[in-house]
Amino acid sequence: MSHTKGTHWGRPCSTNPLYMSLFNIFILQALLAFLHPATAQPASKQSPVIEKGQAVIYPDSVNGKSTASGIAYNPNAFTVAHRIYPFQTKLRLVNPATQDTLQVVVNDRVSPQSEHDYWVTPAVSERLSVKKATTLHVIAEDMYKPIETDKLVSATRLKTYETVGKTAGKTFQTGGASFYGNKFNGRRTASGQRFSNAAFTAAHRSLPFGTMVRVVNPRNSRSVVVRINDRGPFVRGRVIDLSAAAARKLGIGGVGTVHLYRLDRKDVVEVEETLDGRPVTEPTHKPDGVYTIQVFNLKDPQLAQRALTFQDGFWLETTTVGNTTMNRVNYNRYESEKEAKIALAFLQLKGFDGFVKAIPTQEAK
Repeated sequence: MSHTKGTHWGRPCSTNPLYMSLFNIFILQALLAFLHPATAQPASKQSPVIEKGQAVIYPDSVNGKSTASGIAYNPNAFTVAHRIYPFQTKLRLVNPATQDTLQVVVNDRVSPQSEHDYWVTPAVSERLSVKKATTLHVIAEDMYKPIETDKLVSATRLKTYETVGKTAGKTFQTGGASFYGNKFNGRRTASGQRFSNAAFTAAHRSLPFGTMVRVVNPRNSRSVVVRINDRGPFVRGRVIDLSAAAARKLGIGGVGTVHLYRLDRKDVVEVEETLDGRPVTEPTHKPDGVYTIQVFNLKDPQLAQRALTFQDGFWLETTTVGNTTMNRVNYNRYESEKEAKIALAFLQLKGFDGFVKAIPTQEAK
């Protein structure tokens, strides 16, 4: 087949002036964008400021420790500590001085004694240019909302144990603690029961099966109650093998030193029972209840009022500590300590944490 000069497959070639014009405009715009990049519009004009506060970087001493949410601290994660936001809430932070913005996740609590409003990881500090004390703005919030928290199903947990009152148990051993790997799920333990990493159980070399033990992590003062149903660990220096659920509650990500306290069975309550597949329902609020769950302890009364809007059932209690008035945000009221501890398990699923306490006589009435 013959080809004619200036043709393609026997057809004359032509250049469409419109195509060439659009192509030239595209090239010109790309060149201008390269030479004069667009400047960021101030965040305050883009989005309303929800909150302002002072941020500081976590100290190096927290490395390897557990956050208030139970998740191990990670300096490379885009996470922050906040006074009241539920855990797993997503916040859009902006540094008004540099206009740098970043989305972060709340997974820790700022101490009531701290002068700062946010604690940020080094990774967040680098992205937002946070120095010793830097003002940050919250310009967007995606509040954590659990899918369902009025029932607990056996697929996620089996049993949770708590001690009654101020029972501490008897200290009888200190040593290393490790935890089971996932490969042991479903295998038979020495007691004949099948192992589950979601259950609060442990292995010990000599304690009778069924013995209840309180395990304390001295590094962060976290504790958990477990039931002995297996034998081990058979590694020198280690005194107990924990399920992953128990290790996570203690903030142990590898091998850690723990104190063991042996408990009397009568001093332990099961705050969650789903072994037979039946869901456990959250206890109902009792207006005349003498137990409650303290969630926040805040100096700022305005912050406390804001926290009250985060969850139905929150109520305010004020008290004076020294010369300072503290605003304590509590959750509901219950007739018994056992009911309150069951409710605490549900509250944790909603992104909050706290502790059960007796309501002072004058407040309970």
